[in-house]
Amino acid sequence: MFVLQSSISNPQGMGYIAGIRKTRRPEYGSNLHASLYKVGGTDNSYFEVLADAGWLAIAFYLTMIIKTLVLGRRLEKKQAQIGTPGVDSATAHALRCAILLFIYCLLEQMEGSDFVTPLRQEFYLQNVIIAVILGASTSMLVALRPRSSALSQ
Repeated sequence: MFVLQSSISNPQGMGYIAGIRKTRRPEYGSNLHASLYKVGGTDNSYFEVLADAGWLAIAFYLTMIIKTLVLGRRLEKKQAQIGTPGVDSATAHALRCAILLFIYCLLEQMEGSDFVTPLRQEFYLQNVIIAVILGASTSMLVALRPRSSALSQ
């Protein structure tokens, strides 16, 4: 409720890490370990983005996540339906595994803010998974394109 109320009064956000940390300092102020460990101040990655950067940032963040997931799922379904001979099974398998891991990250973000806080393992893990999805999708798109006979000679 605190994040929603403050984001209504500050639609541009409270500032990355320092904003919400400053406003919530009395809640965990004297405990240095808690202050350093709970860098963000929320227990949800989506609310963390909303609190730090505002409504436009959360819209952009959700758009990127959804578009990445839709691209991976679309190409995974297309490859499964037509069994494209140009796509090797390792790429298709890597795409399926990366999509499952990405869905796990999206669900896990509801219980932790580490996925959007740099210098946390989960932040980098999610970005590596996104890179695998985009890389495998690019490989599959290239394999699905018809090749000109002049270029293959």
